[in-house]
Amino acid sequence: MLRARYWATVIGFAIFLASGTAKAEIPLDNSIQTAPQPPPISPQLEKLEQPTKTYRPGETIAYRIFVRWPSQEIDDFRLSPPDLNLENLELLGVSQETVSKPEGADQNKGLVQVLTFRFTAQKPGKASANRFLLRWIQGGGTFTNELVIPELELTIAKPPLPWLRIGIIGGGALVIISIPLLLVSFLKKKKPLQEAPVLSPEDRSLEQLRESRAQWETNTKHQEFLSELTRFLQQYSSQKLDWNPSQDGYNALQKKAGEKWSKKDAQELTDLLQNIDSQRFSGASLQQEKLIELYQGIYSFIEKKKIV
Repeated sequence: MLRARYWATVIGFAIFLASGTAKAEIPLDNSIQTAPQPPPISPQLEKLEQPTKTYRPGETIAYRIFVRWPSQEIDDFRLSPPDLNLENLELLGVSQETVSKPEGADQNKGLVQVLTFRFTAQKPGKASANRFLLRWIQGGGTFTNELVIPELELTIAKPPLPWLRIGIIGGGALVIISIPLLLVSFLKKKKPLQEAPVLSPEDRSLEQLRESRAQWETNTKHQEFLSELTRFLQQYSSQKLDWNPSQDGYNALQKKAGEKWSKKDAQELTDLLQNIDSQRFSGASLQQEKLIELYQGIYSFIEKKKIV
């Protein structure tokens, strides 16, 4: 009996030790599993529709740029004002459109954005865009992407000489015919001819602004009217402050305006130009109320400088 109890105790103790030392094996994995990050959205230059090589002064020059985005979600991306170095060229404006995808197209191919830049030149000779850089910003203004566009080189031709000769000959004949008539009229009236009044830069700009608005109210072409407002204000700033809009930035303009006028006027002029740029490059549809607000701001500023 004692021996049986002894072996029962030994066996029970062994079972207790075996169960106490057993441990569950827990696989260890120290690697941190992270969700895959989406690849950055970067635009690529797909193709160009460059303008022809020769234009006349004052003609509109269209340069179409096709940009492919790898994703459909680009609504949060906005095009900044382009970084340009222009020679004998003036940027009139830029329009944006998105090419619609055909039904059943591969969604991984993204979409194509078409940017149409419109320029003009005022004098014969060479014309070029020596630097052409596009930038996009996202959301609250964080820099995202930039794209280098090939340089643009053009030739601005002189007016045709045969038409010029015909004009000179016709003008000379008209002068010869008009001299006797003017002499007779002068002898009858016996009054000296009055010279036409010389308009100041402010009067000339205000007159052109009124004519441009009257034309816009007839044809309702918002983009052309915005380009006209830009050209008027840049031309007035160049005449009064010796400022080159194709080479000098707004900091240089504000400095020159502050030296000639008050700091308040310098800030107002800079705000007007930046407000116009915001409308030109935002990609949003132009509203009639916003155009009238820009027109009134420019008109009031130039009229105030006329009084001063």
